[in-house]
Amino acid sequence: MIIFALGKLIEKAGMKQLGFLANQSCTHEIVVSADWGQEIFRFTVMTQPLDSIANAIRAFLSWCRDNPTLTSEEFWGNFGNDIDGREFESVADVLDNVRPSLDPNEEICDSDSWNAALAFSVLKTIIELLDYASAENYWVVCEHWGGFESA
Repeated sequence: MIIFALGKLIEKAGMKQLGFLANQSCTHEIVVSADWGQEIFRFTVMTQPLDSIANAIRAFLSWCRDNPTLTSEEFWGNFGNDIDGREFESVADVLDNVRPSLDPNEEICDSDSWNAALAFSVLKTIIELLDYASAENYWVVCEHWGGFESA
């Protein structure tokens, strides 16, 4: 659910290059056909320098901090909780205190949640992964499930 909020914020921030984070753009698409219809998978292969993508995400997080009203509206005022259960009180509180996680469903909140803590934790994790991949000269691919289409 957070990809919808992130998509709206990415549009408002004018950062279309980050559309892949919200399933708004991709470089490759695979369609698997069956008798009932099709299942779609979208992939973005990072071709530009990974540090530029990480810096764009950092700039987006700064934009969210500088635009707390717009950011809060897209998450319906739901900032989420920290690891100890304390409710975050603002966009800045979440940005300052939520941490990256390789298991956000367990450590942050349920994946169906529509809150800023999950979104910002995922973005911080992506930044760390991009920094690591850049340092190790690895490729990075972002995948989004595109859904089902009935026949």
